[in-house]
Amino acid sequence: MNYALNNNDPTPVGAGPQGTIDYFIGNVEQLNIVLAAGGELIEGVWGRCKGDQCISIGESNIGFAIVGPNEMVTFADFTEVTGPPPDPVTIGGTVTGLEGSGLVLQNNESDDEPIAADGEFTFDTPLTPGTSYNVSVKTEPSNPSQTCSVANGSGLVLTEDVTNVAVTCGEPVLADVFKVAAEGDTLPDTTVLKNILLDGGVAINLDGQVAFGGRDGNGIDAVSTQDEKVVAEGDTLDDGTILAAFRGQGEVAINSGQSGDRVAFHGQAETGLTDTAAVFTQAGQVAAVGDEISAGITVDDIDPDGKVAINNFDQVAFHGRVEILGGLEKRRAVFTSDGLEEPQVVAQEANNLPDGTPLDDITESGGVAISDFDEVAFHGQTVNPEPGGDSLKAVFTSDGLAAKEGTDLDDGTILDDFR
Repeated sequence: MNYALNNNDPTPVGAGPQGTIDYFIGNVEQLNIVLAAGGELIEGVWGRCKGDQCISIGESNIGFAIVGPNEMVTFADFTEVTGPPPDPVTIGGTVTGLEGSGLVLQNNESDDEPIAADGEFTFDTPLTPGTSYNVSVKTEPSNPSQTCSVANGSGLVLTEDVTNVAVTCGEPVLADVFKVAAEGDTLPDTTVLKNILLDGGVAINLDGQVAFGGRDGNGIDAVSTQDEKVVAEGDTLDDGTILAAFRGQGEVAINSGQSGDRVAFHGQAETGLTDTAAVFTQAGQVAAVGDEISAGITVDDIDPDGKVAINNFDQVAFHGRVEILGGLEKRRAVFTSDGLEEPQVVAQEANNLPDGTPLDDITESGGVAISDFDEVAFHGQTVNPEPGGDSLKAVFTSDGLAAKEGTDLDDGTILDDFR
């Protein structure tokens, strides 16, 4: 079979010799062509060449010109080459500016090429001269997010390797910021969001649902998400408890549990003549002041300035005080409860944690967290074991000490203080 190579430039220019061209470039099934015979255009429409159709129309010898989008040329200055087709060549180039991970390039919408770092790259699949290449970004990098562009990414495959494809990745995008809700908005459930309580806390779950304290169009304190008002003062919860008040300074928490997006928050339950401080979800009361923990031990107070957390099994952690010895002593404590059983004390002041660490103090303003494995983390203070040592700020879990002032962390950093 005969083949043709452009003598000078991959872009067809001018007209070749009349009536003598009887060959084509390699495999041109995917190329746009214009057929010509004797130097005259005989097919003035775009078409695709397939096999032997490229080399004859009737008794006429024909030639063709490879054309780009929206270009119209006759045929170029070709030189006949006999024998086997040219050797396949590789397509590649250079990536610069890459900081994220996961970048994947493609050639002709296939032949995926993962890119881990700046530098040269080459696609695995070589191409036959006379075909075309088109390099594109299949997957943009993330962590941090970047957008990458391709230059010199497409063209006709000649007889030499392509090495000048340039992929440039822009400055990282650290985060996409968008408005969840604003005062005056009407939520999808038709609730008018009159105010957002700045001391009402905010939380987000794995589904992107954001919970926050606010007031509805009637000026009633409520807990909402960007989709709906979850519960408001005066509402009757699923367990029949009436929410007398929402105490926003205790903040809110939201999970992604099997029961749906449960929101935990501080408030007061309507219990007759007086209202009782309690912790709730929209399903009902989780724990309240006066709940019995064990014989002679009750929940003496639930601190409205303490924080609240909830895991995906609807177990809620919160700060409060425990009453022991028939009320003769009260101590700060961290509790958990799922609302189905009596609250449990995770830790209390003046006690040792399971690892033997003395818990000197619990700091309600420091926050609380709970994992799906029931492990609770919180702030407090422990006693310096040295003689005459002062208390040290620390972070604890329900199992023991996590870190304290002066701790030498795994990376060599010395933890000077907690804020």
